[in-house]
Amino acid sequence: MTSIDFTSIDVFCALDVCKSTHHGTALLRGRRTTFDKSLPTASASCGSCTLA
Repeated sequence: MTSIDFTSIDVFCALDVCKSTHHGTALLRGRRTTFDKSLPTASASCGSCTLA
C-alpha cells in the first residue's frame, strides 16, 4: 500500500449525486467545513446518471 501525502491540499471537495437530492461538501485543511448543503437535481429520475 502506498502512503498519500495530503499536506499540499488546501480544500477537499465531495459530491454525492443520484439520490433524491444532490449534496456538496467542502472541507478546509484542519477539517473545518466551508460548504455543506443540498444541491438541486437536474431531473426527477436518476436513471440517466452515468459516471465518466
